[in-house]
Amino acid sequence: MLKRIKMFFAMLAALMLIAAPAMATDVNNFNELKTAINAGGSITLQDNITGITEGLTLNQDRVVIDLNGKELSTTNSFKDTFICIEAGTLEIIGYGCIKAHGTTFAINGGSLEIDGNNTTLESETATVVDINNKGYLTISGLTILKNDNPPNYILQSKSDQNNIRITNGEFHGTIDIKDYGKAPENFQITGGAFRYDPSEYLKGDFEAVEEADGLYHVREKTPVPADIYSLKFERDAVE
Repeated sequence: MLKRIKMFFAMLAALMLIAAPAMATDVNNFNELKTAINAGGSITLQDNITGITEGLTLNQDRVVIDLNGKELSTTNSFKDTFICIEAGTLEIIGYGCIKAHGTTFAINGGSLEIDGNNTTLESETATVVDINNKGYLTISGLTILKNDNPPNYILQSKSDQNNIRITNGEFHGTIDIKDYGKAPENFQITGGAFRYDPSEYLKGDFEAVEEADGLYHVREKTPVPADIYSLKFERDAVE
């Protein structure tokens, strides 16, 4: 009997260990951030990390970075890619800012998911998000992409094998989706506000309307009531 009781509690403890969520790793400086990314899992910034001179590479299955109201930024002399995603998924959450003097993100085969909460992603001299081949990008929530130095892009997709899903956010800069016409099903923009009219990348059920803030807001088209078509048909017939 005692043996069975011990086995029961051992199994219960094992189940609790499996079910328990992994604890986030708190980071305060660049070395801690680099180590945490290499290990994978959830990361929470506890301080601003600025003046970064080295890029980061993601190869883990999944990494979640909670900006936690903080800033990640490079030096003004940085010219390379700040965060390069080679495989796996990087998810960015929380209020805060990621800013690079070079390319902010390059996706070379993995996924970038941004569930924004007044989250700003910015490049001062290059592309904010550069998607090369078979990359995945999902942007939702209040995410702000900025690049005030045209002709640099805030978002550039270089292959029709990429996948992009945008449901919200603000996009202050130019977007370029190469070979969009070859695989338009891979690119879904169903929301967001854009400095430049994104109509060429919208499906038939959506439209971009310029509003008082000077931005083009993507929204689903309002169906025209059937009776309006009927009235028009009758008027045309009379004329």
